[in-house]
Amino acid sequence: MRRMPAATLLSEMGNGDVYWSAVDRFPNEDPQAAYEPLALPVTLGHAVELVGYAVSASTVSPDEKLDVVTLWRVIGPMRGEVTQFTHLLDQAGEVVSQVDRLDVPSWQWKAGDMLVQRHRLEVNGDAEPGLHHLQVGLYTQEDMLRLPVIVDGVVKNDRVLLPPVQIGGP
Repeated sequence: MRRMPAATLLSEMGNGDVYWSAVDRFPNEDPQAAYEPLALPVTLGHAVELVGYAVSASTVSPDEKLDVVTLWRVIGPMRGEVTQFTHLLDQAGEVVSQVDRLDVPSWQWKAGDMLVQRHRLEVNGDAEPGLHHLQVGLYTQEDMLRLPVIVDGVVKNDRVLLPPVQIGGP
């Protein structure tokens, strides 16, 4: 395990844009019109914050891999064991690639802990070209319920959208 100060991790990952959306299907004409901006850190379930991320590419070809690295900070007690999901969605909101895994069991977490998770999404050779939506979040293993995204005490959704990824040519 590689250890480094949280400030170093944050500077390496940057403070990219993140979003939420009330829709599951994205409009064909302007898919990002459904995106509502969020500010990092983003609180999930009053227990964890997404504080940073890195995506290996903004454009990928079919049969390539896309790496998504997320940085999380524990801010409160965790209710049950959780798993992180990272999904690549098409315009209809259908999952075209996914990894659901968390390498650090949540029963070990304490407030102030910082966690880094890497997910490698495989883009299938038959993936439709165009803009695809990248979503991340956490869910409890016991009931498969996603932790809510909370902004100023209000639940916005149950996922965080990262900037979209272009598959194939424009």
